[in-house]
Amino acid sequence: MRRYIQGDRKGREANRIERQAMRDPFLAEALEGYEKVKGDPAPHIDILRRKIRRKNQRRLDVFKYGGMAASFLFIIAFSVYFGLQKKDSPEMLADQMENSLEESVMPAAIRSLALNKEIADEAEEIADQAKEMTMRQEAKIATSSPVDGWEAYQKYIEEKMIRPTDETGKEIKGEVTLSFFINEQGKPHRITVKKPLSPPADKEACRLIEEGPLWTIGNEEVFYTVVFLEVKK
Repeated sequence: MRRYIQGDRKGREANRIERQAMRDPFLAEALEGYEKVKGDPAPHIDILRRKIRRKNQRRLDVFKYGGMAASFLFIIAFSVYFGLQKKDSPEMLADQMENSLEESVMPAAIRSLALNKEIADEAEEIADQAKEMTMRQEAKIATSSPVDGWEAYQKYIEEKMIRPTDETGKEIKGEVTLSFFINEQGKPHRITVKKPLSPPADKEACRLIEEGPLWTIGNEEVFYTVVFLEVKK
């Protein structure tokens, strides 16, 4: 920036400053103010930078973005100083810059801290809601199963099954699909025949489930198929 003000306006850096000035009216106004200054403004720039650096150093932990705001204020103040108030001394302008920093940069930093806290609070609230939804979803899809395992349950079905027969005394073969829920004691209840086979087979399938081993507690509807196979004699 200093080289550009002193007349070195060639190269990539000068092009970048000019493009930025086309987009930023404040920067363009500052550069126009510099062009009206007679002599080298570098000593005045150094005086202001030292005072602003000391001021910002004390507030570094409070607002880490203060340097960027101070740079813009520095450019604007210089434009006003050299364009409209040429009689003021560099020391007077430095004092004015200190007051400007206190009035403009500090509130911006406070707003930034408040915004960060608000964002953090919202993020924490969203995380809590997501955790609660996950717990509810897990509870919703909790599936019951035999307490002693499926292998032991199937063994119980085979050993305790009373083979149903038809009117002629012939054993009935086929499948009966049941649905039921598990109560707080782990017992099946609200047993419903979803796929019937015959009245004797349906009744026996319901008896096996109702009188059978306990299940783990869940809130989903359980489906189970009792298979009646022909016993080879």
